[in-house]
Amino acid sequence: MGVLEGESGGSSPSMSMVKKKLGVTNPISIAGPTESDLQRSLELEKFLVDSGLYESKEEAAQREEILSQINQCVAVRLMEIARGLMLILGARDDCRLGLLAELELT
Repeated sequence: MGVLEGESGGSSPSMSMVKKKLGVTNPISIAGPTESDLQRSLELEKFLVDSGLYESKEEAAQREEILSQINQCVAVRLMEIARGLMLILGARDDCRLGLLAELELT
C-alpha cells in the first residue's frame, strides 16, 4: 500500500528522490507580444466592436444596476436567514446583534 506513485512493497524511495510537481506548469513562453501580435489584437478588437459584440456604456450601466439589485436581494435574504437562525438557537442579544452587524452589507 504505497502512498507514492510507482511505489511497490519493500523499500520505498526517499521523498527527495521522488519529485512530484503540483499546481501551475511553467509558461510556454515569457516573451512579450510581437508587433504582429499587437496589430492582430487591434484588428480583432475593431472587428468585435464593428460586429456589435461589445456592450455599450448604456448596456454596461444596466448590467451593473441589475447586478446591484441582485446583490441587495441576496443580502436581505441572508439577513432574514441569520435572524431566523439566531431566534432558533436562542442566542443572547449581544451575540445576535454582533452577528447581524457583521452580516449587514452596506
